[in-house]
Parts: sequence; C-alpha cells; structure tokens
Amino acid sequence: MTNSITFICAYNMTRSQISEYLFNKLNKNKKWKAISAGVFGGKYVEDKTLNKVGKKYGFKQKIPKALDRHLLSKQSIIVLVADDIPISLFSVYKKRGIKVLHWKIKDCWKRKSKNKEEAMEEIYLDIEKKIKSFVKQFN
Repeated sequence: MTNSITFICAYNMTRSQISEYLFNKLNKNKKWKAISAGVFGGKYVEDKTLNKVGKKYGFKQKIPKALDRHLLSKQSIIVLVADDIPISLFSVYKKRGIKVLHWKIKDCWKRKSKNKEEAMEEIYLDIEKKIKSFVKQFN
C-alpha cells in the first residue's frame, strides 16, 4: 500500500511542484509518494525563469493541478508549502486524522532578491532544505 503526501501552494506553479519533485527524488521509502496541487486552478503558463533554475537541478515545471477534496481525503499528510494559504482551510482534514503541516515558504515576489531568477533559486534551496529534513522520517 502506498501512502500519499500532497504539497499545496496557491496555484501549483512553483513551490508545491518543487516540493513534489524533491520529495519523490530524495525519498527512498517507496511506500510513500508525493503529489502536488494548488488551491486555485489556473492555466499553464510556462515560467522560463523557473525552468532555467530547474534545469540546473533536474526539475521541470508541469501543468498545474487544482485541489480536489476527494483526493485530499485520501492523503496521509498534507503540506502547505505556501506562506499565503491559511492552515484553517484544512482543519476538516486534521479532524479526520490527516496530518497537516504548514511550511510558509514565501513566493518569489515577496523576496528581497535582486531578480526573479535569484528568487526562484532561493525558493528551490529553501524547499530542498525542508525536504531533506522531512524525508528522514520516511527513510
């Protein structure tokens, strides 16, 4: 049986996709699999800066997915990666016994970086640090 973790950000464009990628890359316990989604559905817009930074680390942006409450109810762990999503939106899942974490990773436009590329790299590295610590409980 596979246990699932869902990483969530606002639009499933950057933070949650990076989290999904890194968890699935670094986690060695095949009983755990990560997916990602966004609170708000949206159209796919290729982010060339994100893909430029991602290429350096082997990450490629995917088509964003919106949250599905039926999917969430089947998760073992929900991780809100974004700082701009209130954890209270997911209180019903906590009451059902699903572990809900909130990492509060800032989006690129909230960072004091010189440019978008530097901000994207900071996001990637911030998430990588969290994921490296997080996967220890599964491996």
